[in-house]
Amino acid sequence: MDDLPSVSETIRMALRLDSSIYTLVQGSRAGLALALLVVLLAAISEATGQSVVLLLNRVRPFRFALSVIIAVVSNIIGFLLWSVVIWLAVWMAFGVEEPFINALAIVGLAYAPQLFAFFEVTPYFGNFFGLVLTLWTMAAVVVAVHFGMGMSIWQAAITGIVSWAAIQLFRRSLGRPIYALGGWVERRAAGSRLDYSVDDVVQGKLHREQYSRHWNAWKQAQLAERDTLPVPHTSGQPRHAPPESDASDG
Repeated sequence: MDDLPSVSETIRMALRLDSSIYTLVQGSRAGLALALLVVLLAAISEATGQSVVLLLNRVRPFRFALSVIIAVVSNIIGFLLWSVVIWLAVWMAFGVEEPFINALAIVGLAYAPQLFAFFEVTPYFGNFFGLVLTLWTMAAVVVAVHFGMGMSIWQAAITGIVSWAAIQLFRRSLGRPIYALGGWVERRAAGSRLDYSVDDVVQGKLHREQYSRHWNAWKQAQLAERDTLPVPHTSGQPRHAPPESDASDG
């Protein structure tokens, strides 16, 4: 446990695809904790990028926070699913029996490239960043399986490709109702129809003027809502100011 590097150094090693970090975390609770922290930060990064869309749609603060939390949880569930698929793949295809905690640790570290996931919502370049991060993460998974589970490079490559293909197949078949339910939950959390999507931002359909206009409209709506809230009554003071006396009286 004492041999493990710091959090920042662990992330740097994982981003460099340094093979030694995947062997260090094996069988270590501290290593698993570091890996799970990387997954959490990566999920927050992607949710942060998607929050731009929520702002453009002028989602209320409470629902905004709820939507971000749901996006983070959704990403963590995706990580768990990929870990399970890899764990089963190396056992069923190659007969390698590894504790599930080891699969969680190495796949979690392989998520390090997703720390830059917020760039996927960059106008015009989002799709490019998304492709780069996908390939980078896939390479990290192959390195993680190769060194973390002691498999040959071709076995690790097959495991990475098969696990990715299995998840895509699951999404488009048995998992379709589950992902549809997840999308419905996200829309309900937002509380309003989303006029703009991530694709609108990435494809550059929104320009700087629109960003500014919708951001200002969102702020004004929140200020107006705050101003309409009832002012709490202070003890000893009248709830309403007395009417001004008419000069004609008296």
